[in-house]
Amino acid sequence: MSLKVHPSLIFICTLLLLKTSFCTIDLNTAELQYLADHLTPEECRRLIAAAHFKSYQEPNALDQAERKVSKDVPCIALLHHWNSQQGEGKGETHELLEHRLRQMEKNELADWLGRTVFHELAVDLNRSLEQGLHEFATE
Repeated sequence: MSLKVHPSLIFICTLLLLKTSFCTIDLNTAELQYLADHLTPEECRRLIAAAHFKSYQEPNALDQAERKVSKDVPCIALLHHWNSQQGEGKGETHELLEHRLRQMEKNELADWLGRTVFHELAVDLNRSLEQGLHEFATE
């Protein structure tokens, strides 16, 4: 008797595993690079500072936090660091950065991020379902 596992269950388990491991669960290097390329150094430092706060509202101490973000570190390095550190971006979703971008009135960039991440998730889910259906049909 063989055990059959639905492909969407595998996909969901993979997302949960990623949530507890390396970085945000739905952002990749290319998306972080795109953000870095479309933010000024000042905007990037503000985004990183804001992303450290857990509140929904824009933090009152944001100016103070922004001053603590190094001006000598490139934006992509700041984003990668935030993305991979426990207590920062690790285990979070793109929604946190998307929300902070909207608070900064970077709506086009926030829209791009949301569309891109959901498109990639849909492609991955479709691929998993198609693979599972193909495997099921060949059994």
